[in-house]
Amino acid sequence: NVNSLCFGIMEACKEFGGVYSITHCPLAHGDMVINLGRMPGVISEGANVLSTAKSQIGDRIMDLPEDRDIVVAVTAGRSGLHGNTIEAFRRKKNIFAVIYDACNNPTLTRDMCNMLCGPSGFRISGFKSFNFFACTEFTASVVMLPRMERTLILPVGPAGMGKSSLARDCMAVLPRGVLQHFERDKCFTAHRSMEGRTLSQTKAAVHKEMLAALSDQDTAAIYLDSSNGNAEARELYLKTSGAKRLIAINFVPTGLDKAGYSCEVSSELLEATQRRTEAELAQGKHPSFPKGISAQREKHEKIIQGIKYPDQQEIEEIVSRHQSTQLQGSQQDDAPSSADSTAFLLETSGYQSRTHIGGNERDQCQQEPVSGEGGAELQGIVWDLCCIVFAPPLYALRRTMLQA
Repeated sequence: NVNSLCFGIMEACKEFGGVYSITHCPLAHGDMVINLGRMPGVISEGANVLSTAKSQIGDRIMDLPEDRDIVVAVTAGRSGLHGNTIEAFRRKKNIFAVIYDACNNPTLTRDMCNMLCGPSGFRISGFKSFNFFACTEFTASVVMLPRMERTLILPVGPAGMGKSSLARDCMAVLPRGVLQHFERDKCFTAHRSMEGRTLSQTKAAVHKEMLAALSDQDTAAIYLDSSNGNAEARELYLKTSGAKRLIAINFVPTGLDKAGYSCEVSSELLEATQRRTEAELAQGKHPSFPKGISAQREKHEKIIQGIKYPDQQEIEEIVSRHQSTQLQGSQQDDAPSSADSTAFLLETSGYQSRTHIGGNERDQCQQEPVSGEGGAELQGIVWDLCCIVFAPPLYALRRTMLQA
């Protein structure tokens, strides 16, 4: 495989500035040396052709040049990749894509979980399996893994629609270190509870903390849990975050005409607000909503009238403007971009968690089985959101299947 990959890549993609061969197998290394003697000029022998222990492949990867973009084609073998190798993929910032060739599904699953997690992880842009090992338990699979772009998720809608519940369910199924959940209401109650803090001071402090969370984002994706009903604010949040991908989720109450001209506040929305207010009071927090139902209804009506839901065109234009500004302002990034900026729009009439998912003590690559009154599967919007973050082709396939 090492010989085939190296020589095949140079033959098919002559624009590569160089090819490096790194293997822990002495036989493969020996074959490479012999082939280089018969095909001079394909790869410069010496520093470019390395044989090392499997546990040290990651160290050799870290020694690769820093002044050029790197594509890695790796064959995992039945035992999968060594942890040192995966860690090097994540740490080497100028690796912008990994092509992963596997033959064993259990180790493929394990390695994918480790490749996808964390702020410097990857996402799946292509996957295909081949029956190269008929009548065995082994299957050949090739996965295309570009570097994960920073992603901003903006739920849009009034309180009580399930925006926070959706974020928590996604946090429970996504690998650790991928999604950051910023709760504006939680931040608001903390600041409002401070002695002597006025409403205007609270709003200013919350806004400042929100922008700081966006600019200092240390995860691949951030879920900005607020009403997000203002188009100018949405553009500011994208610009502040530096995200290359935007996912907007419209939480539209039943009966709303989406332009906000008419909407009767539903009893379900008021009940959800009342439960949250009671919980905040029980915890000694300043409630984010008034205590009385009539006052809550009035505030809901005011919020709903002020919400301008985005359409697909708006979020695409926001992302396009942001991308143009990035290209004009600077030619350097923390890591090479693996794809153009992308905009997605989801819509729901509300989300209510029906799942019980493994909590914070779950293993990084495993979670408890999903169960609950909703059955054995998460609600569709959770899968949609997770697929967009990690594997857009799966989201497109899911949309096609549902339409069919």
